[in-house]
Amino acid sequence: MKQWYILVICVSLAIMTSCQTRTNDIVGVWERVGDYGEGSVVEVEKVGGFFQAKLIDFPLTGLMAEMAFQKGDMKWRNVNFIQEGYYQGEDLLKIVNTQGEVVSTRYDPIHLELLSQNVLEIRAFAAGDEFIGTVQRWNRMIPEGEKHNR
Repeated sequence: MKQWYILVICVSLAIMTSCQTRTNDIVGVWERVGDYGEGSVVEVEKVGGFFQAKLIDFPLTGLMAEMAFQKGDMKWRNVNFIQEGYYQGEDLLKIVNTQGEVVSTRYDPIHLELLSQNVLEIRAFAAGDEFIGTVQRWNRMIPEGEKHNR
């Protein structure tokens, strides 16, 4: 009976550890590709019970610069694990005037889907300005030291 009890505890711990690892799959550095925001880079980390993505780089010309984004902006916030490969959160949007000054900021709801270990797709809940992009594709940036190990 004691062995059965220990076996149940071990299996439960293994399942919980496996689930915890899957929820953290979006942690890392991601680069936006294939649209006007291409070249933007965010770093996703878990803070408390949520994930957040800080903008760490973007091209000096292009959409992100025109929309007055800054390095260090919290690009995604309140990102919550829904089920394996699926998350929901909020994406930072900025509205600028003709002089390029920010006149308002807001966070819009988004779906995040991990299409593979290294490809993340983000969709707005509703269709919007297609120039900015209601669908975004992000590729995981693999550190140089790890590229040779894959």
